[in-house]
Amino acid sequence: MAFFTNFGRKKFQIMKDTILTLTVRRKKYELTILAFCFAVANTVNLAAIIYFDTAWVELFSQIGYVVTITIVLYILIVAFRLLWKFLFRKLRRSV
Repeated sequence: MAFFTNFGRKKFQIMKDTILTLTVRRKKYELTILAFCFAVANTVNLAAIIYFDTAWVELFSQIGYVVTITIVLYILIVAFRLLWKFLFRKLRRSV
C-alpha cells in the first residue's frame, strides 16, 4: 500500500513493500543461504587466525573482509543456481 507525502513542492511515494516481490518462504530461503555464506566466511577467518597464530581480536576487526567474502560467495552461489536453472530448462525442452 502506497501513500503520498509532501516534502516542499515535490511529492514522494513511500511504499511499505519491497521492490522485488518475493514470498516469505523465498525470503527465508535466501536469508538462509546468506547466513550459510556468512558462516563459511567466518570459519575461513577463524581458520586463518588459528593457522597464522594471530590475535583473536582479528575475529572482529576483520569483519569487513568477512562481509566481502560473504557477498562474493552469495553472488557465486546465485550465479551457479541461475546457470543450473538455465541448463535444466534447456535440457528439459530438448528431450
